[in-house]
Amino acid sequence: MEIITNPLQAHVMSVSSLNLFAKSPAEYRQHILNPKSIDASYFTKGSAVDCLITEPDKFDEQFAVIKTGKPSGMMGDLCKMMYDYQQVNQDNLPEETLFSLAYKKSGFKLKEESIWKKYQDSKIQQYMNFLKNSKGKTVIPEGDLEQVKDVVAILKGCSATKFYMKECVDHPLMDVYDQLYIEFEYDGIKCKGTLDRVIIDHTNKKIIPTDLKTTGKSVLEFSNSFIKFGYFRQAAFYTEAIRQWHKRSPSSGNSPKNDISAYTMDPFKFIVAEMACSHKPVVYGCSIRDINMATHGGVLKTGEYVKGFAELLEEVKWHRDTDDWLTTYDHAMSYQNENCVVLDVFN
Repeated sequence: MEIITNPLQAHVMSVSSLNLFAKSPAEYRQHILNPKSIDASYFTKGSAVDCLITEPDKFDEQFAVIKTGKPSGMMGDLCKMMYDYQQVNQDNLPEETLFSLAYKKSGFKLKEESIWKKYQDSKIQQYMNFLKNSKGKTVIPEGDLEQVKDVVAILKGCSATKFYMKECVDHPLMDVYDQLYIEFEYDGIKCKGTLDRVIIDHTNKKIIPTDLKTTGKSVLEFSNSFIKFGYFRQAAFYTEAIRQWHKRSPSSGNSPKNDISAYTMDPFKFIVAEMACSHKPVVYGCSIRDINMATHGGVLKTGEYVKGFAELLEEVKWHRDTDDWLTTYDHAMSYQNENCVVLDVFN
């Protein structure tokens, strides 16, 4: 008899799933049981920068550059729906039927016949053919790619970042691991993570873990993003991943290729660049205190308490044991101790 594994019990935890769980166990449960693809088009330029820095040979495999321009507004939304429908059209429904479905969801006020004529425009059809021929790739406009190349150039040329982005790759006594995937276990729970770049400095016998971030805001405001998007938790989670990784014996598997078990580890660093290149990129290093707090939980300077990844993993274990995903751990403990959820809003 085939044993069906409960995905909530077997799911390997990542930073993104931990952050979703921290927001709501119920939303985490829904995502695991009914995963949906997320439209991450706003990440495209950042992903392209990542690729050109860490995996330039794979750029053409992952990205398709469009020169004709992408339809905007509701027409752009309709084109995306049409493309998605075409990918799952196993019953070979006619294009007109797919269009009617997309039209009804798009929100156009004009009549369907008028929008159909606009959709048949040669430029729109050229775009649709481009999408069809670029299946599996991320589409990036030519103008955006030029901006991406400017960011890559400043990252490789800036005095603060060129060591991490360029010089380490060319150094004969350094190993560079790009897009390093690590599987590890913490407190009995399986975890995984992919680090943008890990530098092994054999001269100074140290490990330098880094993550590349691009932003549409000023690099001077990164501390706000560090908190808002849970990057503090990412830094601690990846620090634990690297701590376990660098203690493993060298092999061809999920471990270093050289014996680095006696090397020391630098604090986790974020290499942050603006897409507008209004300021030079900045290297932000995490303090030991921040890593400890992001692991076990702590109070921000704003006075807000945030949970560390170790706390969240402990709560994941509780939810798995009880199979209760519609109540938060904190509420369950409050009911257990006080028979209600206690409101405590004043300092």
